[in-house]
Order: sequence, then structure tokens, then C-alpha cells
Amino acid sequence: MNQFNPLSTQPGSLAKADNCVNLRENVLEDRRGYAVDATLASNIKQTLQYSGKVLAHHGTVISYGPATYANYSGSYTEPASSRIRAQEANSNLYFTTSLGVKVFTDTTGTAARSAGVPRSLDPSYALNAAGSGFLAASFQCSYRVVLSRTDVNLNVLTGYPSQRLWVPNTAGSGKNIDLTVYIPSEAIATDVLQFYRTAQVSGTSSDTSGDEMGLVYQYSIVAADVNAGFVLFTDSITDALRGATLYTSPSEQGIAQANDRPPLSKDISLFRSSYMFYGNCSTKQRLFITMVGVSGLSAETITLGGITYNFGASEITSGAGSPQALVSSTGVVAVDIDLTARSLVRVINRYASNTTVYAYYLTGPDDLPGQIMVEEKGVGAAAFTAQASDAAISAMFFPAPPVSPATNTKSTSSNSVQTNALYFSKVQEFEHVPALNYILVGPSNKAILRIIALRESLVVIKEEGIYRLTGETTQSFSITPLDLTVFCKSANSVAVVSNQVFMLSNQGVVGISETGVQVVSRDIEPSIKKLLTNANVSTLTFGAGYESDRHYMLSTVTDSSSTVANQTYVFNVFTRTWVRWTFAFNTAVVEPSTDKLYFGKPTDTKVYVERKEGTVNDYCDPETSVTITAISGDVIAFTIVGVTPEVGWVIAQNSVELRISSLVSTAAGYSATMASTPPASVTTGNATIYPHVGFEIEWNPWTAANPGLLKQARAVKILSDSTSGENTASFAEATFRTNFDEEQESVRLSPNGSGWGSGAWGAMLWGGGSDPYGYPTWVPRNKQYCTRMYLGVKHRAAREKISVCGCAFDFETVSDRVGT
Repeated sequence: MNQFNPLSTQPGSLAKADNCVNLRENVLEDRRGYAVDATLASNIKQTLQYSGKVLAHHGTVISYGPATYANYSGSYTEPASSRIRAQEANSNLYFTTSLGVKVFTDTTGTAARSAGVPRSLDPSYALNAAGSGFLAASFQCSYRVVLSRTDVNLNVLTGYPSQRLWVPNTAGSGKNIDLTVYIPSEAIATDVLQFYRTAQVSGTSSDTSGDEMGLVYQYSIVAADVNAGFVLFTDSITDALRGATLYTSPSEQGIAQANDRPPLSKDISLFRSSYMFYGNCSTKQRLFITMVGVSGLSAETITLGGITYNFGASEITSGAGSPQALVSSTGVVAVDIDLTARSLVRVINRYASNTTVYAYYLTGPDDLPGQIMVEEKGVGAAAFTAQASDAAISAMFFPAPPVSPATNTKSTSSNSVQTNALYFSKVQEFEHVPALNYILVGPSNKAILRIIALRESLVVIKEEGIYRLTGETTQSFSITPLDLTVFCKSANSVAVVSNQVFMLSNQGVVGISETGVQVVSRDIEPSIKKLLTNANVSTLTFGAGYESDRHYMLSTVTDSSSTVANQTYVFNVFTRTWVRWTFAFNTAVVEPSTDKLYFGKPTDTKVYVERKEGTVNDYCDPETSVTITAISGDVIAFTIVGVTPEVGWVIAQNSVELRISSLVSTAAGYSATMASTPPASVTTGNATIYPHVGFEIEWNPWTAANPGLLKQARAVKILSDSTSGENTASFAEATFRTNFDEEQESVRLSPNGSGWGSGAWGAMLWGGGSDPYGYPTWVPRNKQYCTRMYLGVKHRAAREKISVCGCAFDFETVSDRVGT
């Protein structure tokens, strides 16, 4: 606590609280230590948890552990200027990448798939040669085809329906329909194609069959179909036998609710266990072109997405020749445009060398013919262009593509980048995100930084402030500003504890609840404010929540000159207190099944895990190998690489642990006097050394409730917790400073001595008694006279725990003078 007048702070408040925790009211304990869980190939950029596993993103690899880490297949890059964010739901892990939302479906290393399933490609038809069939002469119907997939966790994914295929029967007799459906390159064996058809209606001169469709056939794709690239089906189903209604039919959800895949996004959050939200989004690259004529197309070419397509008298989609669209020549302009455009779409989608784009024919029954959308296959790729071979073919399209190699804006694809957009899924269908399912939050020139779900609200943290989304259904979703005076200083600092969002802001550390925003770092405001002047604070700061410990942990810089995070402020949301740990992490996650914290440090390839056995073994930091070179009495000589040992560290070998009491550096290494003489089982050779966690506190100045009086403080007693197992410290240090002598002086502390008898009179000590939970000491002579005393405690012993409850002073007032 350093915000307030140090002479008016409440008794027991602290000026320093390093490497400790305040989990219990008015009790300070050693923080738990940590160990190395694994060393990976690159610096750890993000840690995630999924189905009992810890995932670490390093380089372009995601590995899963703990302890022994294996790699998921595939390469994964975070979105620009962000990190991978993830959400577990429906037994899957959904996470953001530079190539859109990906999905892990297991913890055995299977490569992630893209969220959702691809849109079905263009179907085509022919009237069956048989003399009779379900479609009566001079009647018509229409088709759509949907690709469906059930993933390994039994989540059913249904794609965007294919373009609508109109079928008029002008043959003079009833006909069955031969359908050809082209398969997207992402399709896999076991995917299901579902064929939907309208009821037949009279007439063939215009399309009046509508879009109300029922299921007539479904087919499980096999490997041979994937290799061939298409599926054939002859429809002979009568209208009375049509099955389930297509979900985009007018009587159902409508085509506006067709299942698009999630957009490329920078954050993801599951709200009310029903809706997946995606924040700060970008759509696919798309180019819309319209064929306006076919005159002179033969022998010309158009280039789309880097592939050149010919126009000619036949359709070529494979083989040695270049891809070629069939130019129709019925003499009816609208029909020729329609047929030629459909042929171009088929050729684009079936040509094997085209790995970047799909084409979709958009013309409906009430539209002009020839409308085509060309769309990137994935999401996150660069823009592509349309280019014509000469001016003649350029005139047959709108907008007119430039003659190659020129480009222009109208003939270059674009995507919709909506940094203030919240897209949301259908209820319980987390990978189905219709194009119109979005809400714009605040001004468009201010980006969404994070989205975090609480019980009743989705907190939206933007560059200009904080908003709140409420509602239980898509119809009731509503956005309201929560606080537009609080600005996030680091998107990575955002974390949730106890149904509150915490983050580093322009006003310090704030807690965001369902109802408002509150500054929680007032007690340490001077320490927090100087962080905010660091130009790199947004990238050097990270926050994490720890529900069972009630902790919000903020790893950050020390001041404006820091170039790397080097400390962690820890706020307990129950005791409302702050402590500081003298190490930092740049990513952390609590794995729920073990309730352990896993983290990575800045510029470090190691994954660390907290020690959490519930014993004194928890209280030490990462161990290091040493080599014992000599043993003489209670003195051990040893060598160590890369680490400087300290008094209080523990050397362990053959289940024997020995604490260092004093230490000197030698030409060959170190010579340590141990707290006890090593037994014969300890020999020269390999051993392990464990560091202490570095507990250190200092109270705000003690004044005996009157800072104007000169006092003589003769003795102090540090009081610890007498609860069984809560205090195992064999020694500590008391530190002293006063307003007359600022130099810190230390005195070694041991538990109060025993009485002077323990014989036949009974089990208890007698003749004076003892207090094993008190550490009394005389105040050093030159620190006894003061008006203010700064008393502190250091516990520098590994594999021990201290629990400090307070202190007591033995003093008397000397005079009312301020000086000596």
C-alpha cells in the first residue's frame, strides 16, 4: 500500500509484500513455487487448456501436455497484432488464427480443421433418357444441395446450400432428373450430401417453382467421390415422398440464415452456453462479376485468382488442356449468358490447379442472368484480381476487367473488415454464423480488443471504452455503453475472476462487473501509474485469473524504461489486497482438472507449472543440477552452472535434504556450511539444489499511534500462525529501518526457545514455557530510538512455509521531541 499518507494507514498495512500471498484474512504466507514442466522448441506465446490438457503455442506449433508435450499436426499463426484466443465448447476447442477460426476435436495431435463446413458447389442436371419419370411434361422444379458433416464429438455441421438449380421439363413426357453435384476440395469421406427439391409446378417458360424444398436423397461421400470431384444422382422421388424441409426454405429460417462459416476474428467467447461470439472480424475475399454478353467470347481468356480460363466450343475441366468454359449459342441472349456463366463456374470449381478460389452462380429466378461471386476458399488470404485477354472479352463483363497485366479496384477482390463487429452463431450451433448475424459496437474506427462473457453479460472492451451486451436470444441482444471513460491499456491484461473482468486501464487496474467499472488498484496507484508511461506496456503486460486462489495476476514492467516484463502484481478479490511477485509471465492458464497454474515467461522456451502438492515441497522455485565435489563435516563443496545459489537453498540427494546456512564463493565453485551434518548416504557426485521463493515484507511505519513522539523500541516479536501445518519455518530474518537510520539492518530469527525440562513430570515442557509460533528479537541498538520504525520479515528458506500474522513491540515513550 503506497497511495496514502504512511502515517495514517491502518495498522498492519504493508509497504512491501514480495513473493507472498494473502489468501486468508490478515495472514501472509510464502507463495507456492514452480517448476519446469517442459522445454519446447520456441518461445512460448500462448497457453491454453482443453479437455484436461495444457496447450502451448510456440512458433507456428501448438503442443499439448503436460509434462511430456507432443505437437498437433499443422501450422498455426496468431491473428495480426493479437494472440490465439480459444474457447472450449461441445467437446471441441475453437481458436482464432490468421487463417480463421480453427477447431481441435481431440487431444491426440490431430490437425485442426476449419470451423464449419464448405458451401456446396454448383449442381447441374440432365433429363433422364428413360421414357417416364416423376417430373411431368411441361412442369418444373428446383434443387439445392447441402453438405453435412458430423465431427468426432458428434457435432452436426450443416453447410450453406448450393446455388439454386432450376429444372424445366420440355421433353414432352414425364422425366426423372440426372443430377451432377461437384464436391468442394475440403470434402472428406463420410461427409453427407443432402439433395432438396421443390414440389413440381406447371409451366416451363419462366421459373416459378420457388424455394420451399424437401429432402429427396442423402448420400455419404466415399473416397472415390472425393478423388473424382463430383457425385451423380438420378432423382425419381415423387413429391409425396419428399422428406424434411430445407432449413433455408421460406417456411423455416430463410436463405438469409444460411450457415456461413465463422469470420476471421481476433477474439472468441461463449455466452450463456448458447451463442459463440466472434469479435473484431474480417470476412472472406470476394469478387462479384456479371457476364453481360457472350459475343466474341470464343478463343478469348479471363484470368481469375491467377488461373487463366479459356472460352470455346467445349467444356474442359481436367486433363492436359487448359481449362475452358463452354460458350452457349442458342441465339437467346439471356439463355446463352446463363449457360455460359454456369459453365465458367463449373470449370473454376473443378480445375485441379485452382487451389485458391471457388465460384458461385448467384442469379435467382427474379435476377438478371450471369451473376457470379468468386470467393477465396479459406479466409485470411490476399486479394485476387480478374483480368481479360483483350478489350473484346472485357466488354462482356461488368465491371469490365482490365486487360492483363493491368489491375483496378473494381476488378480486385475485397473483404469486409469490421473491427467493431460482433458476429454470433446460431443457438447451440457454434460453427454456423449467418452473414447477417452481427452487431456493430460503437464507432467503426475504434476496434474491439477483447470480448469476455460473464453470467448475464458479454463485456466488450473497445479502444474507446467498455460496452455490455445483454439478452437471451438473438432478437433481444442489446448493446449499451458501460463506461466510456475507461480505456484498456493492454488487451492481454484482460482476465476473469469471480464473475468480474479485470484489466490494466488508463485509470489503473479496474474490475468490470455486470453493473459497472471500479478501480481496484487505488492502494498501489503510484506503482501502477508509472507503468502507464511505458510505450510498450500494451505488449509487455499480461493478466491471468485464478479462481480457486481468488487471484487476478498482472505481469508487467517496472517503469517507463523497462523493455521486458519483470514483476507480477497479484490482487486477491476476496481480501482486496495486493502483493507482488518478483518474476513475470507472458502467458498463463489454470488447467481445471488439476487446478494448477501453467505459464510461460517472456522470451523463454519453457513451460512452467506451479508446485501444488499441499506440502512444504511446494515452497521452492525451479531446481538446478549441482555436482558435489567434496564433503567435510557439515561443509559441502559444489559446482553449479548458470545460477547463483543463496543461503536458505536446499541441496537434495538420495532423499536427503540439507539447508545451506552460510555460503562462500571459491575458485572451483561454492563452499556451503549446511544446517546439519550430511549423513553417509550423501556422497560426491550429482545432486539437486532448490531455491527459496524469496518471501519479503515490510510494514508501513510503526508509530505507536503517535508519530510525533520519540520512542525506544527495545524488542519486537514476529507472530506466526499456530494452525497445524501452516508454519514450518526454521528461521527467518527481521529487518529494521527508522526515520533516523534508513540503512536496513537484519537480525536472524528462530522460534522461541523451549522450557528447561521435559522429563517425567509430563509430556509438556515446564519451567518457563515456549512459543514455537513467535519469533522474538531485540531491536538493533542504533534502530531503537525513533519516531517511526519500518519493520520487515524475510523468509529465505526453501521447502518451508511461513505464515505471518502480525508483530508486537516492546517500547516506551522517551519524549515528545521529534529528534534525538
